[in-house]
Amino acid sequence: MLAQLLKALWVIAGQPVETLDADAGNRAVRSSDSAVRPVGWGVQTSVAPEIVATLLGNHVILDLGANALASKREIADLVPALRLQFAGADYRCLALMPISTNKLGAGGSLMGLADELEGFEKIGVRVNRDASGNYDPEFSPAACVELGHLSPGYQEYIRKFGGSLAEAVLNPPPGYRIAASQVGHWMLQFLKQPLIADLFGPRPADLIRQAYPEQPHRTSFQVLHLSDVTDEALIENARKSKILKGITGQGWTAEGLRAVADKIDDGAL
Repeated sequence: MLAQLLKALWVIAGQPVETLDADAGNRAVRSSDSAVRPVGWGVQTSVAPEIVATLLGNHVILDLGANALASKREIADLVPALRLQFAGADYRCLALMPISTNKLGAGGSLMGLADELEGFEKIGVRVNRDASGNYDPEFSPAACVELGHLSPGYQEYIRKFGGSLAEAVLNPPPGYRIAASQVGHWMLQFLKQPLIADLFGPRPADLIRQAYPEQPHRTSFQVLHLSDVTDEALIENARKSKILKGITGQGWTAEGLRAVADKIDDGAL
């Protein structure tokens, strides 16, 4: 999801971007985006100049995936070779190192990997995959950003567009405008962090805000499937969420429930 998000932000910014899929054990990025180029492990470092030459003028995302942790030889050879070639072409080279919630034990491995990625600017990315905010305490990079939770229903909505976040946000089909707005606001939360804003500039955030100036819907009930993110379903979810918030405010007592029921009868909820 991180590679897809980065690509979408450059697309929205109107910048050319290419993604290289070097995740040998998980082709999720390529399967969701037919424009992604595969880079198989075992490629000799001698081809690095040729790879870079074909990509000059584009932003380039190299998706290593979690399998980079088990690919010591390739990390030691191909990635540094590509970095040297890109740096020689005046590219800024960053290593974004994501860690998901409840991946205990992964933090130390990622910090060890960071030591091997010489010459890169390194930014940790805490991915709140399950909304728990529970990260391995050993993951402690000097620079770090947060990527908020995105419910499965919204992820299924994105897949409806072949994995294109930019299309999902800026060109939603009829009946899915609220879903597009919710995903857009999720992207804005990522963009507002200074380290990320510095990468993309103001254009992506400005365009998303222009498309969706309203505040995001507050939903308390699960959004697990595509059927949960239609406009009709999300409006109902928001309505029931307001009622739930009202009950919590009034108190979970007979009196509290009656007070909320009166507001429903009056049309206030």
